[in-house]
Amino acid sequence: MQVRQQDSTTTTVTALGQTATAGPWRLTVTEVVSGDEAASRVAQANSGNPEAPAGLIYLLAHVRAENTSDTTAILNLADFAATGTDGILRRPVSMVVPDPALQGTVDAGGVLEGWIPLVVDDAAAATLWYDSAVLGGNWANAVLALADGAALPQFSPDAAPDGNAGSDPGAPAVINQAVRAGDWAVTILKTDQGQAIYEMSDYRLRALGDSGDDVSTWYGVYARVTNLGAHPAFFSPNALELVDETGEPWNSIMALTTPDPDLSREVLPGASREGWTVFQLRPFVANLMVRVMPSVVADAPRYISLDGSAGQSAAPTRESAEATALDVAVGDTVTVNDSPVNLRKEPKADGEIVAELQKGTKLAITGEPVEADGYRWYPVTVSGSGDAGYVVQDYITPAGN
Repeated sequence: MQVRQQDSTTTTVTALGQTATAGPWRLTVTEVVSGDEAASRVAQANSGNPEAPAGLIYLLAHVRAENTSDTTAILNLADFAATGTDGILRRPVSMVVPDPALQGTVDAGGVLEGWIPLVVDDAAAATLWYDSAVLGGNWANAVLALADGAALPQFSPDAAPDGNAGSDPGAPAVINQAVRAGDWAVTILKTDQGQAIYEMSDYRLRALGDSGDDVSTWYGVYARVTNLGAHPAFFSPNALELVDETGEPWNSIMALTTPDPDLSREVLPGASREGWTVFQLRPFVANLMVRVMPSVVADAPRYISLDGSAGQSAAPTRESAEATALDVAVGDTVTVNDSPVNLRKEPKADGEIVAELQKGTKLAITGEPVEADGYRWYPVTVSGSGDAGYVVQDYITPAGN
């Protein structure tokens, strides 16, 4: 999505019922319906229309748009957004709009009137933003009040975090430590996975798998982002990516539909947003680390470890003790299937590391597996070096004995 810039510190809010000039348009809010009445009209427009998200209410703005140019112009619902007191700019909801919708082609000198469906946290403080992606720039932007006396919310964010925090994937930041990536302060607050993500999700994500083993690979990251720039900005759903120990994104990692709230939103200067980003893990994912990079063109990446294991092999993301044991016997050879993998002195997740094994290393099975800390551990010796210890089943594959 294009980031649409408008300086909220200097923008004038046009009073309710007054006309604002926005490029070729003269825009006037002629009626506002909110709360229960707006929800009722939304439901009457189509029974399949969604309810307002938790903590938000519907608001319908009826707007008169006059094309003052000498050529045809297009007006889209997506040209508009609204915010209340939280500083989150929300574009019109995807729905069947109460008739007529404010959308269409308008001849030179023509007029279009219709409804814009919006959700806000506080209708008494709501403002309507016009910033067409087609027209570009901010020369045609405007902000109109959707309530008497409504003004732009102002925010005083915390001091910007250390600009160097998390700049090296070998020394990443950690959970609850803020990093600065471009004009964003980003803090990962917690993670969750599997059944917990399934229970928070709606039908769109649940359709991918039933409760239980099918969802064991779903991994959610809950974060707070703060816009430190001077303009409203959109935090992209692709700004967070799972990466390997070198900082390169893992291949074939699927980003999933997020539970509510979704981290990705358009945010006013100084305002913050909290929400989820969800990934589907793959067996080859070793360390759990994310790269924060809001813009691949303008921003330097920052790295945050989700499990404290950056630069070394992480604990497996599922409980291997519940998986089927390998078809191997004492004396058989297995191959390390990832890199690096920890060979531990004892069958413990925090056991002393004897060696870091590289993908392709040959190991000999020396005894029966042990189940501990939720994982199945195999006692092995390393071909060539003779190092002995335990390795988790997830990271070895039978070598065709």
